[in-house]
Amino acid sequence: MGNIGMKGQASIEFILVLLLAILFITTIIQPNVAEASDSIKDVSGIAKLRVATGKIANAIEYVSVSGSGTKRSVRIVVPEGGEITCVNDAVSDIHKVSFSYTAKTPTCDGSTDCNSRTENIGTDFTCNPATIPEGIYLAVASKVGNTVSVNFEG
Repeated sequence: MGNIGMKGQASIEFILVLLLAILFITTIIQPNVAEASDSIKDVSGIAKLRVATGKIANAIEYVSVSGSGTKRSVRIVVPEGGEITCVNDAVSDIHKVSFSYTAKTPTCDGSTDCNSRTENIGTDFTCNPATIPEGIYLAVASKVGNTVSVNFEG
């Protein structure tokens, strides 16, 4: 009879250890995995936006120094939480393409350069539309006469 009691005690101890392991996994490991996953999505989103604004700026600059009738097409991705904005103010001589990104987790550690960036462009241009929300687009930069324009299709 004593032997049966020892087997029962071992079973209860095993169940308690198993419950403690499950409790540890659900309270410590799982939330960290979710936060890490969100951080990876944020880094990926910011990287996609940096590449997209760079591609747009390069296309505008290439077309602006080329002859009339020149076109340059680039495929860009604006991820969820991101937005690209074209600013062209000829009066104050501000010509730029910038992006902003709403992060799922705090990513900047106080830095202001983390979730936004601006590509200054040395030429006058127009964008249609001026604000590009999330999605996949074909950005077509073209020059007609001395006018440079960028149209986003997608």
